[in-house]
Amino acid sequence: MNLPEPPQTSRTSWRPWKSEYFTLVSILIVAVAFGTLSNEYFLSADNLHTLLTNFFVELAIVTVGQTLVILVRGIDLSVGGTAALSATAIGFFHTQGINIWVALALGLLVGTSCGFLNGCLVTSFRTPPMIATLGSGLLFLGITKGVTGGRPYSDFPASFQALGQGTIGPVPIQLVILIAVGLLVHIVLTWTRHGRAVYAIGGNPVAARFSGIRVNATIVALYTASGLLAGLTGAILAARLLAAGPLLAIGMELGSITAALLGGVSITGGIGTVAQALLGMLVIAILRSTMTLLAITHTVQQTVIAFLLIVIVVVEMVLGKKRNEVE
Repeated sequence: MNLPEPPQTSRTSWRPWKSEYFTLVSILIVAVAFGTLSNEYFLSADNLHTLLTNFFVELAIVTVGQTLVILVRGIDLSVGGTAALSATAIGFFHTQGINIWVALALGLLVGTSCGFLNGCLVTSFRTPPMIATLGSGLLFLGITKGVTGGRPYSDFPASFQALGQGTIGPVPIQLVILIAVGLLVHIVLTWTRHGRAVYAIGGNPVAARFSGIRVNATIVALYTASGLLAGLTGAILAARLLAAGPLLAIGMELGSITAALLGGVSITGGIGTVAQALLGMLVIAILRSTMTLLAITHTVQQTVIAFLLIVIVVVEMVLGKKRNEVE
């Protein structure tokens, strides 16, 4: 069985302006320039640390999971609910006298189970991904509200805080976690048979199935991975904010989808890389940091990101239609 290789750039004919990264890096440079010119504190050490920890890393981990499901023509609108439920589970188990690290493992298991449920809904019950994950996300948030009773868990030990606030030298621990996750997923997608299967399914699910690829099992595994990464993000958020409840991850779905698509991951599947998605998330983090320094409210920030998402989808659909007409 011959599987297609992941998208790669030819080394012999490579030209910077034709690279899939060129436009993205250009946008990144413009965003940094705008942030620098709009506020004198943008490049300060404190703001850069805040940009990385508050605006980038946590959503970037979710974006990696979102990228995986988009690559196979899916979408995960439950990541916010999964993150909130996983973090709440950690708080709940800890209040029952369970060691915080055991509670963390159980919280990650909850997130993984949420992702597995989504995968089963999409494959076994043939539920459209948007409907399946929207419904499950609301279910997870409802469970979270029922467990907390409107009062978020906040009694976390100091050792747990290190997950969201600690550093290894000058490097935040959560950034180390993101790098490890990003490298692992990149290696799997780029260098393994499983990664080639992901791109094959995204390119043509029917052809992939006839090629002998276990399409449903692969899709379930990807949604499960997305749930695990959303649960990990919920744990990091709870450790940084010292709170776990239904309001923990509002807007996470919008940010992660926008970041992936801005980075060049195709909404129609089969095209894109984790590195591109993370660069897209970095652009959004810079924009959000700049807007925060300019005292722009969170509601307006979400509106800007939503508008950006609409523009990206429309542009991709138009360009995709033109490519099909040329072919």
